Amino acid sequence: MKYLLILVIVFALSACGGKNKPDNPTPPISKAVLVAPAQDAACNTGTVIAANKSIVTLKWNKVDNAASYELHLTNLLTRSSTIQTVTSTSVADTLLRNTPYSWYVVSKPSSGNVSQSDTWKFYNAGASTVSYAPFPAELLLPAQGETHFTYLNNNGVILSWKGSSVDQNIVNYDVYFGTSPTPPLYLSKVTGMQTDYISVVPKTTYYWKVVTRDINGNTSESVIFQFTY
Repeated sequence: MKYLLILVIVFALSACGGKNKPDNPTPPISKAVLVAPAQDAACNTGTVIAANKSIVTLKWNKVDNAASYELHLTNLLTRSSTIQTVTSTSVADTLLRNTPYSWYVVSKPSSGNVSQSDTWKFYNAGASTVSYAPFPAELLLPAQGETHFTYLNNNGVILSWKGSSVDQNIVNYDVYFGTSPTPPLYLSKVTGMQTDYISVVPKTTYYWKVVTRDINGNTSESVIFQFTY
């Protein structure tokens, strides 16, 4: 009888004092869907306010349960970035003309985890622009500052990147690679978006970048990544 009484008390305590589940748990928040300027396109809808500047409106779809948004905008030539926090689903910003930009939106609920949209690129159109240089290549692998290589084998390392342009007219890439912070030309006129295996030495830091070239001879230069093997 004594043991039965103990079991009844334990059961009652566990039923009353167990983990409390919230009556209204915060639902997961979805990521914003970008609308304009269009992805990998020339933006011609801005309001020109100077020879080299125009006001461009960046728009995205509303996200349920989002209390605010962060607009992250990067000038792909200067690498300078800005972050603006808003409660609306659009931002009118003054941008340089004939300049490539990338942008994404972080949706923030009043509580819970945030979500990040895809990243889009666009060219803010310039006066009488006939053709646009390619967007700077997006370096993929090895990642910036990487030190652990689960995808390597005894043959070495593969460099991979992603190229894009408004006119879809990229013809090839030049790859710069070496142990100098200003890496020398390693491969020229590569038509794909990755190299073959490159031999590397353990405990050595390497630097690399990619120059993209289009059919009109326009070029763009990526950032420089470094990794240590």
